[in-house]
Amino acid sequence: MKKRVFVSTGFEKKTNAYAVCQNFHRLGINSFELSGGKYSKNLIENINSLKNNFYFKVHNYFPPPKNSFVINLASNNKIILKKSIDHILRSIIFAKNLGCDIYTFHAGFRFDPAPKELGRKTKVKELQSRDIALEIFKDSVIKIINFAIKKKIFLAIENNVVTKENISDFNENPFLLTNPKEIKDFFSTVKGPVGLLMDVGHFKVSSKTENFSAKLGLASLRSLIIAYHLSDNDGFKDLNMPFNKKAWFIKYLRKDLDYYSIEVNSSSPKLLLEQINIITTIINN
Repeated sequence: MKKRVFVSTGFEKKTNAYAVCQNFHRLGINSFELSGGKYSKNLIENINSLKNNFYFKVHNYFPPPKNSFVINLASNNKIILKKSIDHILRSIIFAKNLGCDIYTFHAGFRFDPAPKELGRKTKVKELQSRDIALEIFKDSVIKIINFAIKKKIFLAIENNVVTKENISDFNENPFLLTNPKEIKDFFSTVKGPVGLLMDVGHFKVSSKTENFSAKLGLASLRSLIIAYHLSDNDGFKDLNMPFNKKAWFIKYLRKDLDYYSIEVNSSSPKLLLEQINIITTIINN
C-alpha cells in the first residue's frame, strides 16, 4: 500500500485547520497533520465531519484551546503543568475519535515561555535545573503513556531546537531533548508505546549550536524514530524552508513508517505538492 505524506496545518496562523483542509483539498491535498492554528468554536465537530474523506495526524497544540498557552510538560509551575497534561489527554481522545493511532507532542522546557515568544526572541528567565526538568518531564510522559495505553494510541515526542542565540541569552541550553545523547538517555527511562518524532529542521540547527553531527545523530537515533517533521533551514534558525531531493537528511530517512509531515512555511499549493512528491517517491521506492 502506498504510504501517505502529510502537510502540517501549523503554517497558517490566521485561520483554523478546518478552513486550511478545505482550501487545500480543492487543490489535491487531503492528508494533513493537524497542528496549532486559530481557535474556533465548532472546530472539533467540523474536523470530525471530514474524517471519511481526509487522512489525519494530530500534533501537540491541537485542538487549540480558546485561551492560548504554551504546553510545557517539564514546568515547575503546577498550574501550567496540569494544563499541559490535561490538554494532551484531551488531544489523545480527539485523535482516537478521529481514527488516528498516534499522537505527537513536544519535549519540555526549563522555563515557561509566553505564547507570543514561540519562534521569536525569548525573554531571559530563570531556568530550573536540567535534572529537575527532566524528572518532571519523565513523570509527565509516564502519566501520558499510561493513559495512551488505555486508548490504544502510540505516542511520539518531538525533539526541541536550540540556537546559538538561546545559548548566548541563557548561558546554557534552556530546552530538553535537543541532542542525541539526551534523547537516548531520556528514552531509556520511559517504557511503553512511545518513540521519537524527529524534526530534522530542529536537529540541523541544534547540531550547529551543540557541535554534533546531524547525519551521524540521525543514524544513531534511527531505531527510536517513529515519525518525521520535514523542512530545511540555514543551520542557524528553524526557518521551515522547503527542501529538495538532495537535502542533507534524505538518505537517512526510514522508509518503513507511516508518519511523514511536511512542515514547510508556505501556503503555495504547488510548492507543497512538490515537497509531498519528493518524499512520496523516496519512501515508496
